[in-house]
Amino acid sequence: MILIRLFVIAALLLVLMGQITAAHAGFNEGLKAYNASDFRGALRQFMPLAKGGNGRAQMLVGTMYLDGRGVRKNQTAAYKWILRAADQGQFQAQSYVAYLYEKGLGTKTDSTRAHMWLGIAEQRGDLIAGLNRARIAEKLSASQLETAKHLARDWIKKH
Repeated sequence: MILIRLFVIAALLLVLMGQITAAHAGFNEGLKAYNASDFRGALRQFMPLAKGGNGRAQMLVGTMYLDGRGVRKNQTAAYKWILRAADQGQFQAQSYVAYLYEKGLGTKTDSTRAHMWLGIAEQRGDLIAGLNRARIAEKLSASQLETAKHLARDWIKKH
């Protein structure tokens, strides 16, 4: 019985490793296509990964929508994909979604949310986020600043 369980666990690990390797290969192929300016080819590689929850792919799909690379420009779709990546802890996406909030690209302008995301990104290792957060803080009222800090703390506790 124990031998059968070990066999099943080993088989599951092999399957998972194969899926991880395939996903990694797809991402690398997407990067090659992207770097060669084959944006449609890159999107074909990134989109299934993004839909499957790959934060790096979600970030790249979002920027492709924002810039109109391989797809029709769509700020709302860009915001949606970049926010998904930010929610997964991609600190680059967290800084980027703050930018989208600050500029009102794909979403309404919201300096409080921009500050929140920059605070999260800063805690995750993005040093430039701290500079941008300080700049945005100057525009916020004391109440907005407290709300931004509260939202950031809540997000960090949940993730």
